[in-house]
Amino acid sequence: MTTQNYATAAGQPNMIGGMSKFYETCQAPEILEIFRCNTFVDAITTQQRLQGLIKTGTEYTYNRLSDPIVHDGYDTNSEFASPSTPVASECKIRLGYNAYTHEKLDTMQLKRMVNEEVYRRDRTKRHGAVLAQKHQSDFMCWLASQVHPCNEGKTAGASSGMIDLGSMNSPILLNPRNVLSVFTLLDQALNEHNLPMGNKAVVINAPILSMIKMSTGMAIANTGAGFNQYINGLCNNLDFLPCGNNAYMTNCLLPVKNANNQMVVPIYYLWKDAIDTAHGMVDEYSGIFESDKTRSVYSVQRDFITYGFANIYCQGVARAWVAIDPDWQSKLPGGSCA
Repeated sequence: MTTQNYATAAGQPNMIGGMSKFYETCQAPEILEIFRCNTFVDAITTQQRLQGLIKTGTEYTYNRLSDPIVHDGYDTNSEFASPSTPVASECKIRLGYNAYTHEKLDTMQLKRMVNEEVYRRDRTKRHGAVLAQKHQSDFMCWLASQVHPCNEGKTAGASSGMIDLGSMNSPILLNPRNVLSVFTLLDQALNEHNLPMGNKAVVINAPILSMIKMSTGMAIANTGAGFNQYINGLCNNLDFLPCGNNAYMTNCLLPVKNANNQMVVPIYYLWKDAIDTAHGMVDEYSGIFESDKTRSVYSVQRDFITYGFANIYCQGVARAWVAIDPDWQSKLPGGSCA
């Protein structure tokens, strides 16, 4: 595309004029549906139970059975203890969240635009983006309430009770030398529940991701190797973490001030199969609606989603409280003591 035909009085290219002509002639952008710009919630959870409720109902009932009873003895017994019957406890999980946009579009304003459809499609994408952010933010707030008591604090560990994962008022001070050890301790907390070794994930914020990138272990592991940018919240090339490269970054994890006036932030570590989630559009409430059928001055665009989260195995969520070491720059790799 050339811009000489759209010159201004000063003889400079008029990019706005050129782009207006461009939008009159080019193909309109593709419509991106809600959650096409996905959050990482799907990647760190399972949808085995809740997802089926989106269209069929709002509640799922299942039973937890007691563990088998082990009988012991010496040598071979000709008689066996009376058989036991598994004890069932009923559990229910349900969808509980909804979010929607409700935006009035001035039809008279739309008519003055070069290409009304481009604007409408852009707004549809923006609706999807803000709803996805809301979905992810609500998930992180909910996850904070799901941490197992043995998987956090200064004496974490279901069997050892010796894992220091920090606390809000006494956090672990992270620096390039010790940042990777926190993830190993979080992994140990889950392993002490005899959970499967794989299928783990971690959620961190931007400062912690930067600390990992500058860590001593990272420098050793990636000597001579390139480092890819994280895409869509996924932090690539972190295979040396106990959870592999299943590390996800979100700015929903905002630092908070503790009683000592420190800025502290949580790290969440989980077994993916522990969390069940679901989300979906509610078609009957979504779309573009005429608010005044006689005059048609305005139309309303609304996108309505429903979603929910369920903790199936409460042992599968751990949390560490950390703060950035004020002296972290003196501990970067490459120094005489690094």
